[in-house]
Amino acid sequence: MKTIVLAYSGGLDTSVAIPLLRERYDYDKVITVVADVGQPASEIASASKRAEALADAHYTLDLKKEFVDDYIVPSIKANGLYEGYVLGTALAYATSSDHLLEERAASMSRGRV
Repeated sequence: MKTIVLAYSGGLDTSVAIPLLRERYDYDKVITVVADVGQPASEIASASKRAEALADAHYTLDLKKEFVDDYIVPSIKANGLYEGYVLGTALAYATSSDHLLEERAASMSRGRV
């Protein structure tokens, strides 16, 4: 079974990515992950609800502490900025990917297919 894990935001891109991954890229199983790294609870709930309706399996992970301790703090210490901004989104994807090996997925996507 060809499986992919999709870092799911709940937006249009990641929502459309689910059927595209099945139809165009022949994935049998699409697993979505919403990583709670400090967004408003309403955004997490909304994204998770959509993901549960669209994906074959879904996880919502509370990664706030890990995100700050393992990614944000080291990034700030290393002056890891892009045009004056902390690399929050890029680091959030990295945080999510750490937890996805358990699924033995062939690939991981973040909505760009």
